[in-house]
Amino acid sequence: MQTYRYRFEASGSEQEIPHLARNLEDRLTNSPDCLMAYCIFPTDSDILDHVTIDLDEQKNVKAIDLYTYTKLWENAEEDFKDCVQENLNELTDGNITLTGTVQDLGKEGKIPDILYRLSTEDNLDKILQEGLLPDSGKNSYKDMDHHVYLMGEEDIAPWLSVLKYKDHPVLLKIRTESLNIEPGRHFSDREYIPEGYAEYRTKDQIPPEAISQVDFAKEKELGNRIAKSTTKQFFRAEDQHEMLETLTGLHRTVEMNLIDVPQANFMQQERNNRMYDAMREQMADPQAEEGLPWDEPSDKKSKKQVSASEKPFSSLVEIRQNECSQTLAAMPDVEFLEAVRTHFESHTTMPGEKSLKNMAKLKLSSLNSLTDQIFTFDEKEPLAERFAKARIRETSLKPGNRFLNQKQLLEIKTEPLAELPVTGNSRICVNRADAELKKDRDGSVLVTVKDSGQLIGKLSDSFVKNNPMNVESCRAELQLSDYSNGQLKNIAIRVVIDTDLMSGDTIEMDDDILKGLDTAVNMDL
Repeated sequence: MQTYRYRFEASGSEQEIPHLARNLEDRLTNSPDCLMAYCIFPTDSDILDHVTIDLDEQKNVKAIDLYTYTKLWENAEEDFKDCVQENLNELTDGNITLTGTVQDLGKEGKIPDILYRLSTEDNLDKILQEGLLPDSGKNSYKDMDHHVYLMGEEDIAPWLSVLKYKDHPVLLKIRTESLNIEPGRHFSDREYIPEGYAEYRTKDQIPPEAISQVDFAKEKELGNRIAKSTTKQFFRAEDQHEMLETLTGLHRTVEMNLIDVPQANFMQQERNNRMYDAMREQMADPQAEEGLPWDEPSDKKSKKQVSASEKPFSSLVEIRQNECSQTLAAMPDVEFLEAVRTHFESHTTMPGEKSLKNMAKLKLSSLNSLTDQIFTFDEKEPLAERFAKARIRETSLKPGNRFLNQKQLLEIKTEPLAELPVTGNSRICVNRADAELKKDRDGSVLVTVKDSGQLIGKLSDSFVKNNPMNVESCRAELQLSDYSNGQLKNIAIRVVIDTDLMSGDTIEMDDDILKGLDTAVNMDL
């Protein structure tokens, strides 16, 4: 796979920071909204391949190299540098500093001579006549720009299962010579595809002379390899969602005449009992799924290794998630299920959340009474924890859009969360502050200081796309981590938000509302 290489000249020592390259790679890969080239979440997509550290003989850091699957931060090099520096600060307690500008060292590796694209019979004639045009259609909802998306041979079987909206599929062969093709993303979000799967892309039109339909009667070996890979995926699937997804891939190989109908029916019958058992188990224990993207992953799910200093205290988002979880667990069961259902009507369903969403729909559809007790406390508590993590989110400010200077930061009214000793007299000061989100005219979401109205920055486009702002304003909070011993010279800001307040799916019980309720109650009495 071709990658792009970026170099950051740096100063500092690696001696007291073991496995710095791996830990920095893990932070950049697993921190939500960090490498903001796409609307991504940790288990959804990896755009970072790996990190290397260039050291001198004394183990001093000379430079840090990042290798990414797709080109990043064009014309925003300082934002890219700030992003990496912020993660280095969290990881090394501010002991390594990036110097100079970002060096784009260009592509490394080679694009395959032949790539492929899945299309449909309905579109085939038009494509062969006009070529492939960059577009942002139903299957590219995570990309703000328009591209033509392609795949390598090894990824045809995964995309047969994963892609939606491909009725009556056909496979196109693309000759890449003279085309401006770049790598896109590498995905590792499906257990039944342990090696992951990837995409290539271009913003240019692919001319019809570079495109042909694959004739499996002539390319039998290719067809056999695709059928074999699709079959392996089908039998690897474990939970209900994976089984249904790989079944889609199996049906598509039948439609493309790569597997015959009797063979497919036999395979499906073999899996029916297993699917039934999985569905029954999931309904009995709906929280037993792969976990949310931001949950602490198991060794099987992620290569992430958390350093000793990475989570030395309960962060603001963890505190708020725990509070929300307790409130949700205390709700009447029907009210809790309605809250889950309403949330997913206005928010994107992220990886790991689908069974929670489906469980709420299923339970609500089978109610006999609005006062039904549906869960025991032991069943409801883990569900409340999962929903709290889906609802209470944290994110960074949009790169290049932090507007407060040091003097203005000093004027923000803050409350201490923690003071963490590092080495010697050094310490990290962590504070919280009240903030407000405001919808701007262009649809972006501004983050302001609640009391003064000072503009702090904006939320990223990707965060807002998954968590729409349907109200004019709502409250939020800030976590400010100061790595300069309280001097506010080196600060990382995280925004903590109840995303249901953004969408208007919950009512804020402020003092005026509570006062009005008191009056109404007194009048009724």
